[in-house]
Amino acid sequence: MTFEEKVNQFLNVTGDIEQLETLLFERSAELLQLIAFIKEKGLEAEYRARITIAKAKAVPQMNNG
Repeated sequence: MTFEEKVNQFLNVTGDIEQLETLLFERSAELLQLIAFIKEKGLEAEYRARITIAKAKAVPQMNNG
């Protein structure tokens, strides 16, 4: 399911755009904290490598779904 589909499904169920905005804001804050931690610990190279692997695995799944 794409991000847009998930957003539409959430809005169809709740109809609450403010709740959606809050969830997106909180998730963005969590991601920024994780990125700061990764940089602080000097793990950027490993992080980038894992992201590359995850993207490579996700592309075939996205094409099949």
